[in-house]
Amino acid sequence: MWMGVLVARYGILTCGLLGIAGSHGAAFAQTVPLNYSVNLDLLYDSNIARVSEEAAAARGIEREDLRITPALSITLNLPRGRHTASANANLGYDFYLRNPRLDRERLSATAGLNSDWGRCDTSVNAGFERRQTEFEDIVAGPLDNTMTKWSASAGLSCPRPAGFYPGVRASIESARNDREARQDADYDYDRVEGFLAYARPSLGEAVVFASRGSINFPEREIDVGGLPVQDEVQTTEVGGRFSRELGSLVRGSVQVSYTWVDRSNPIIEDFNGLTLAATLRIRPEGRLRGTLFAERAVRPTSRVGVSYSVAETYRADLQYDLTSSTVLTSGTSLRRREFVFAGPNFAGSPSTEDIVSAFASVRTNIRSRIFLGVEVLWERRDADLSLFDYTSVRFGITSKWLFG
Repeated sequence: MWMGVLVARYGILTCGLLGIAGSHGAAFAQTVPLNYSVNLDLLYDSNIARVSEEAAAARGIEREDLRITPALSITLNLPRGRHTASANANLGYDFYLRNPRLDRERLSATAGLNSDWGRCDTSVNAGFERRQTEFEDIVAGPLDNTMTKWSASAGLSCPRPAGFYPGVRASIESARNDREARQDADYDYDRVEGFLAYARPSLGEAVVFASRGSINFPEREIDVGGLPVQDEVQTTEVGGRFSRELGSLVRGSVQVSYTWVDRSNPIIEDFNGLTLAATLRIRPEGRLRGTLFAERAVRPTSRVGVSYSVAETYRADLQYDLTSSTVLTSGTSLRRREFVFAGPNFAGSPSTEDIVSAFASVRTNIRSRIFLGVEVLWERRDADLSLFDYTSVRFGITSKWLFG
């Protein structure tokens, strides 16, 4: 029955996208270094609400659902001597079979410019995203909400094959919610980092750095001594990084730092402690490769009433090239988050959670320009409030037709 509804409701839209791509692909390819594709994703989810059965019933949400996402993706690359410009846009729409009030656009775009000025390199990047808020981050209020994010970053470094060199990076990010009940979670996040690196081919690269960040919530006021004060978080981080490559077999990096957090609300104790990030990539033989990743960091969050989270992430992925056109991937991860609330009046939200997941997928190139992928994922959340515990099983099929 679901397949019949799928064809009747969305078949015309998908065929229309294919028709547009097919009729104009040759003309665009002759004039512009442009690639674009038509994608169709199907995702079955046993728990779309990301909460317990009791909490989903209270929100009027059907936990089991099928999401259909047709999309058009466009990629542009313009190398010009020492400068390279690139852009990517993805225009999609999510349709939910049993929860149509969650239907909404899924849009994203990125653009970047990398320049080599001889002694120094610069990079400028910008991004845009508009989609349904991640369901696991909605613990109160309406589930249907569209979040819009803007981001930009710039960097300057003067790398040398051996010796010392400096660099600086800056980034900004803004998030806005359409639903008035969730605008408390709107935030602006900016960060500036300066570093000094030492590189030597036989040893690797060592970096010392210092950064300053700010998370501001323009729609949130907290009570401090009887006076309304806008919720704002300041972070300071000082540390070091080391990275090294051992041929093509092993690549790794480790970062250890200390982070101080200072907020506009002095009543609640803030985080001060060690933060870290480590990545290890291995390729024991030509077809097999794996990645290990661990991180502990202070992050902004899109949850109502939360000033920031102390997030730990542990992940292991393994890829195997079954053939030249088929790749098998599997992995597991643990995400652990501790949420720091803006004030005591948000006690109905979980303050800690562990999310464990495992997945397996296969992606194959059926023909030169047609790709097909299948993925199975299992996920479980354990929170300090059992109302927000859940288990989810997801099965997805992705297809991609490449043009240009």
